[in-house]
Amino acid sequence: MLSANVIRSRLVTSMPKSSRSLASSAVRNVQRVSKGTSPADSSRKVLYSRAAAGFAAGLSIALYSGWTAQQNGSQAVQCESVDDLIVNRKSDDGETMRRKNKVVNNIGDEHDPTRPKEWDDPENPMRIRMSTWVMELQDRIVSGLEELEASVPPNEHNSDMQAPKFKRDHWLRPQGGEGSSCVIRGGRVFEKGGVNVSVVHGKLPPAAIKQMRADHKSLEIPEEDKDKSMPFFAAGISIVLHPWNPHAPTIHMNYRYFELDKASTPKDALDTTAGVSTSSGKAAEPIAWWFGGGSDLTPSYLYPEDAEHFHNSIKQAADAHHTAYYPAWKKWADKYFYIPHRGESRGIGGIFFDDLTTISDIHTVPGKRIVGSLEAEEPLREPSANQIFDIVKSMSNGFLNSYVPIMKRRIHTPVTEEERRWQLIRRGRYVEFNLVYDRGTKFGLFTPGARIESILMSLPETARWEYMSDMGVAGDGTRESKIMEVLKTPQDWATV
Repeated sequence: MLSANVIRSRLVTSMPKSSRSLASSAVRNVQRVSKGTSPADSSRKVLYSRAAAGFAAGLSIALYSGWTAQQNGSQAVQCESVDDLIVNRKSDDGETMRRKNKVVNNIGDEHDPTRPKEWDDPENPMRIRMSTWVMELQDRIVSGLEELEASVPPNEHNSDMQAPKFKRDHWLRPQGGEGSSCVIRGGRVFEKGGVNVSVVHGKLPPAAIKQMRADHKSLEIPEEDKDKSMPFFAAGISIVLHPWNPHAPTIHMNYRYFELDKASTPKDALDTTAGVSTSSGKAAEPIAWWFGGGSDLTPSYLYPEDAEHFHNSIKQAADAHHTAYYPAWKKWADKYFYIPHRGESRGIGGIFFDDLTTISDIHTVPGKRIVGSLEAEEPLREPSANQIFDIVKSMSNGFLNSYVPIMKRRIHTPVTEEERRWQLIRRGRYVEFNLVYDRGTKFGLFTPGARIESILMSLPETARWEYMSDMGVAGDGTRESKIMEVLKTPQDWATV
């Protein structure tokens, strides 16, 4: 049984339309990646650095322990009922899930996720704004991907007349938090894919906080709290999609928000994932907060026009806030998504950043601070949390536009057995990176009680390893060797 404080502080969601995803009935997130290291580093150094510095990025995944969920029909998933928490919940008839104790926003209204603009009010705590954002974004992205599946007629991958849908898996974390995993397998377009969100909160022990400080300049612990466990909050969204067609690329996206509070923060304030519940009526100010995230593309075959479209899309979203972001984050992605023991990149890159706050290094450009728009630079001024949140929204909101046009060009391309074989070999590399180097995956796997299904959601359903494979050999003039040239030497793809 959850405590009364936890129950009182849970986020409430409404579903006025049957077409709204069940995922929008809860707050959700998956935290996965963090800051990378140089390709020149030895494998041991890279492993050590990523394992230590990646604590925050892997935190949400690892904290899926204690989740409870059960399937309730092909399109409806209902969490295990908890007295006083869930009164009624259905997804197939559009009825509202209602909880006895509801949080309110800054003007006293109950949370209604169908009003995302209202809940994006800057007067609301960043917790509620990020929670609402990732929830609403998950719904839109899943809907867009299901439309893509429905646009393809039944085929050898899925012959059902009814278009494939994502499986909605809502889970609760009794220790603090909840989320939703939307996963598809065996579709017409996607062999496997997931769009996951969660919101988790709890306490970090001193040792864990010490690990995080090495990679987060904004994390300054008060002297009186240095030997204490401290409250944390984390919210975000994570996406990985593996198409059937070898000519269609795999894609990954992750955006997250993290904050740490004083050890003396009241429990009701800690448990509130989206509302104001302190005695003063104001949200407790965290002692540290930051955003992180990124997106990268992993093709098996190189189509320069696809690489340009993807990088142009994310560059334009970043440039709308400042032209310094994309080149810095692109370079960071090239370093992070690298497989040292293979001497090659996972894919053609994208962007990656972590520890993004008002005082981040990226916000210092020759003699000036980034203010948040191209026309408004002023010396020694940092962007506010609201401005940084706007950046995160712009970047994450562009996901479908950066990917779906590429998919529409490639999903009908004829495929040979050799092309499928090469795709599976490249997926083997994807598995190697995720299990050996990815911070979030590593941290989650080594945490007792973690939700393994969510951690391994990013892995492809099929992969292949060949001993001394004859495919992709340098200089043989094949399309496989062409993509290998790019993976060995990152290129600049943006043309805008």
